[in-house]
Amino acid sequence: MVYAIISVILYLLSFPVTAYDFSLWPLAFIALVPFFISLDRTDSVPVQFALGAAWGTVISLGMAYWLVYAMIWQYGTSVVTAVVFMIAGLALPHALVFGAFAVMYGLLRVRKPWFYLFAIPSLWVLMEYSRELIPLLVPWGLAGYALQPWNLFVQAADIAGVYGLSFMVVMINAAIAYLCRDASLKSVVTSLRQPGLDGRLRLFAIGNRRVLAIMACVMILPPAYGAVRRHMIQDEMSLERAAGREIPITIVQANFTQDERWRDSGFMDRVNVCLGLTGRCHSGRGIVVWPETVLNSQGMVRSGLFEFIRSRMSGADLLVAGGVRRAIGRSGVYNTAYLISEKGGETFYDKNVLLPYAELSPFGPVLGSFYTAPTEFLGGDTPPAALTGAGMIGLSICFESVYPWHVRRSVTSGARCLVNISNEGWFGRSSEPPLHLRQASVRSIENRRFMARASNNGYSAIIAPTGEIVRVSGLFTRQCVSGGILMLESRTLYTILGDWILYVAAAVLLALLGMALVKK
Repeated sequence: MVYAIISVILYLLSFPVTAYDFSLWPLAFIALVPFFISLDRTDSVPVQFALGAAWGTVISLGMAYWLVYAMIWQYGTSVVTAVVFMIAGLALPHALVFGAFAVMYGLLRVRKPWFYLFAIPSLWVLMEYSRELIPLLVPWGLAGYALQPWNLFVQAADIAGVYGLSFMVVMINAAIAYLCRDASLKSVVTSLRQPGLDGRLRLFAIGNRRVLAIMACVMILPPAYGAVRRHMIQDEMSLERAAGREIPITIVQANFTQDERWRDSGFMDRVNVCLGLTGRCHSGRGIVVWPETVLNSQGMVRSGLFEFIRSRMSGADLLVAGGVRRAIGRSGVYNTAYLISEKGGETFYDKNVLLPYAELSPFGPVLGSFYTAPTEFLGGDTPPAALTGAGMIGLSICFESVYPWHVRRSVTSGARCLVNISNEGWFGRSSEPPLHLRQASVRSIENRRFMARASNNGYSAIIAPTGEIVRVSGLFTRQCVSGGILMLESRTLYTILGDWILYVAAAVLLALLGMALVKK
C-alpha cells in the first residue's frame, strides 16, 4: 500500500494542485511505476482490487477537491452532505473503475516485456475512456494532460488524441516497472556500493536493449515530430495572416459572483456590464465572446433583448453569449450559446453533454437549488457547429471541452475555429481553472483549430492550433482578452479517424485474452 500512496502523490503533483498553472509534469513519466510494482508483487485478487480502489479513491478526491468548495460555499450544503457526495458520487465510482483495472492487470499479467509495453497502456487508456461512458463520471485528469506544458511532445495529439498521449505516458511507466520488477531499495543500494558497477550496467542494458530502445523512441520521436509539425502550423498561420485573413476577437470576462449571476433583479445590469466591456475593448469587425449563462433570465431572453444587444455591439460581426433557453413543447430549459449576428438574426446551440449532478440529476437535486438557477437542464441535440457570417464555428459549453469526441464532431461538421464558454467561479481559487484550460489546449492541438475560451471568472484565453496560450486573463478579474484568430480548413489524422488508439488497445487486450484462454 505504501507504493500505491507514493504513486498517488507523484501523479497528483504532475498536475496543477493550486490555482496557479504550475506542475511537476515530468513526474508523469514515473508516477505510475510504484502502483504497477505494487500490483506485480501480489497474486491476491482482493489485494489487487484494494490497491486499485485505494488509488482511484485518493486520485479522484485529490483531482476534484474543489467540489467541496462548490458544495459548501456556493450551494450552501452541509458538511455531511458534501462528505457523502464526495464518497458516494466521486470516490466510490472511481474506486470501482481503478479496482477493476487492478484486477484485470493481475489476471492478464504475463512477465514479458510486451505485456508491460503494450498490454498495460492498452488497459489503462480503455479504463480512462470508460469515464466517458459511465454517466456519473467525467474524463477529468487523464494521464496525457499532465504533459500539456511540454508543448513539443503533445503535438502528437493531432495523430492519436489525448488517449494516444496517455498510452505513451503509461508505456514509459510500465517499462520502468518492468525494468525494476526484481529490484528492491536494499538491493539497489548494495549494488551501487559494490565494485564493477559499469559492467553490471552494461549487462543490464544489453539484456533489456529492446525495452530501452522502445522507451528511447517514445521519448524522442514525439517531440521531434512536434518540432516539425509545430513549425508547419506556424508557417500556415503566417501565410493566412499575410493574406489578411486574421479575424479580431475579444473575450469578455465579466467576473460576476455566483450570487450576481443568478439574481433576476440584476439581469440588465449584467448585460450592460458585458456591453460596456465589449465597447471598451472591441472596435470594428470581428467576434466577441461572452461567458456561460450571462443571458440567464428566461423571461428576458427574447427578440427585444437581442435587438438591444445588437445595437451596442461596437461594430462586431458576431457575438457568442451564454444563456438559457426555454424549451418549446416540453418543460425545462437548455444551457445555451446564442450566436447574435450584427446584420440581424440569431441562432443557438444547446449544450449536448450535461455535467452530472449540477446539470443532470439522476437522483434528484442532490446539490439543492441556487437562487434562480435551474436544478436540472435538458440535454440538447443541436449540432455542435454553427454557420455564421464569420464562418463555421465549433461550440462547446463548460465541461464539454473535456470530451474529445464532442469537439472533434464539431470539426468534422465543418468548424474552422472553436469557441468554449464556461464558468469556473463555482470552484474558487483551486486547481480546476488551470487544468480545464490545459485540457482545452489539447483540444486545439487535436484538431488544429484556434479556440476562444470565455470563462466568467477565468481563465479566459485565446489558444493557438499549436496548443500555445496566445492570450490569457487573470483569475477572478474583470477584463477583456483581445487578439486575432484564423479560420483554418485542414484536418488532422485525429480529426479524420478519431480515437483509433482505443480500437488498437481493445485489439491488444482481446489478443491477450485469447492467449490466456488457449493456455487454459
